[in-house]
Amino acid sequence: LLRSDLITFCGMFRKYGKDSLLLAVLAYNVGPYKVLGDKRKYNKSRLLKKIECGDRNIKNEYLDFCRWKGTELRLLYKP
Repeated sequence: LLRSDLITFCGMFRKYGKDSLLLAVLAYNVGPYKVLGDKRKYNKSRLLKKIECGDRNIKNEYLDFCRWKGTELRLLYKP
């Protein structure tokens, strides 16, 4: 199940080249429309906007997804 979902998400983000796996894993964890955006509920994420502009300084935007109801989840930061 994980493999098939990850393949699907990699296909969604194929146009982002080397960042497609990073975006696919993030989409698996938080949902693809929080990354891609949805016309009704979500805007395109800042992470995706930076990748599209060619900006490689994306650490803070990626780590912003490590929140739940506004609370930072410190366990997600542990190596």
